[in-house]
Amino acid sequence: MLRSPGRPLLAFLVPILASAACWAPTEIVLHIETDLPCEQVTSSSVAIVVAGSSSELATATPSAASSACTSKGALADVGSLVIVPSEDRSARISVKAVVGVERPTDACLGGETEGCIVARRSVSFLEHRSLRLALRLDRACLGVACGVDETCDRGRCVPLDTCTGEGCDGALPTGDGGSGEPLVCAQGRADCDGDMRNGCEADLGSPEHCGSCGHDCGGSACTAGRCAPRTLVGGLDNPRGIAIVAGDVYVGLDLAQGAVLRCPLAGCTTPDVVSKGHSHPYALASEGSSLYFGDEQQGVFQCTAPGCKDVTKVCNEGPQSIVVNGGDVIVASYANAYVGRCTPGVLNPSYFALPNGEPTVVARSKDAVFFGEAPTSAERAGGIDSCLLPAGCGTRPRPPMLTLSPGKGAANQPTSLAVDDAFVYWTESASGNVMRVDKALTGQPVAIAPGVRTRSVVLDAEHVYWIDQGASDADGSIHRANKDGTSHVMLAQQERAPSQLALGPDTDKVRRIFWTSRVSPGGEVRFISR
Repeated sequence: MLRSPGRPLLAFLVPILASAACWAPTEIVLHIETDLPCEQVTSSSVAIVVAGSSSELATATPSAASSACTSKGALADVGSLVIVPSEDRSARISVKAVVGVERPTDACLGGETEGCIVARRSVSFLEHRSLRLALRLDRACLGVACGVDETCDRGRCVPLDTCTGEGCDGALPTGDGGSGEPLVCAQGRADCDGDMRNGCEADLGSPEHCGSCGHDCGGSACTAGRCAPRTLVGGLDNPRGIAIVAGDVYVGLDLAQGAVLRCPLAGCTTPDVVSKGHSHPYALASEGSSLYFGDEQQGVFQCTAPGCKDVTKVCNEGPQSIVVNGGDVIVASYANAYVGRCTPGVLNPSYFALPNGEPTVVARSKDAVFFGEAPTSAERAGGIDSCLLPAGCGTRPRPPMLTLSPGKGAANQPTSLAVDDAFVYWTESASGNVMRVDKALTGQPVAIAPGVRTRSVVLDAEHVYWIDQGASDADGSIHRANKDGTSHVMLAQQERAPSQLALGPDTDKVRRIFWTSRVSPGGEVRFISR
């Protein structure tokens, strides 16, 4: 049996539990809308899936489909569907609406997101109540992959329990009143404090809860569920390297006569010059309160924060990339094709590793150093290798433990590298993908996110972040995803030539991510809430 609340009806059959005439019906009125043009909906159709749990949505067959669409200004009305319980009148269900924009809708039903828009909700019946639930297919969610317990809302992944469509009854409980289950909230509202007495108290368009509960923009504006990026300091000449130490942001200017500058995390008009007259000092690293920066001609220098007034030379090798381990400075020397190590008080490096390729990037875990290699002239693909700390691999030449797939028409190599306790992450020059493999470098590498010119992968406890420099210098973007690639969010877009990332302190009220805008003149350090 189907009932329509005055809108186009979707074909859906469900066993109905008969209700006594004196009781109001136990039902969920599902209303579907979209900001897509109607011609895209009618040419592809919208599929509806209803299941008992969110984990079953990926494999459940569609319960209904509709190619109806009525344009109503900014939004289009796809239709409504009445769902009633088969037995348990307080049962919880999950629903999913799917439409293919750049591919057939059927190709989007198995968990694929590229070219697809997917919206999900999870809600409980309320006995003897008609609960209105809106499901919006948002154009900003095209290609956004969210976790099994999440849905996409205006380009961001949010919990399934948040209703984001027009017309939701703003504070109807999804359980039986005192159960403490989440509320079904109207568009742009959420129950962030878990207190059912004050309903959906949070405005998801506010800078304090921008797009999701607790996502504080830290003074930036919130637009369409995203925090606006801000500039920490501008007017810089080709800024590239970046590191954060003891409450200050340090920036390396990538010039033949470059300098390292310092600006407080609170921002500055004119940054302090820490050290100048250096050849392309873009390789920056830190350990504790010490900052390390490279000079392609002179070697590696160190200073102590705050202030960094005591600049001293600690290594004679000009680096492409630096990591530090207990005061040992480990450098990737592209020019001399080895990974070198300088110990405290000894300026001349020893061999840490002698790879077959030319090392370009290094990263450190608790027990090993990982390095990425550019291919030699005889090869078409670079690789990734590792050596245990503190011994290293010495002077024995060795091929990489992991060889990358060959590039198509261009050599393929890692352009950045990061490692946690379980996996190694990198960005690839040829494919533009963000990749991941087990820390032993023995498994099959997996692309966790696509891109064009990806760079500067960094990690925190939950997420992986990276830059995509895009097809032009005006088309850069900053990205975040879960470490398996799900819940991919574009944090900022249309950024000018973003180059390197640095994570702000986790202890700050607003956790931020910073990047350099490598423009000359007029370069900047930019940031956004992560």
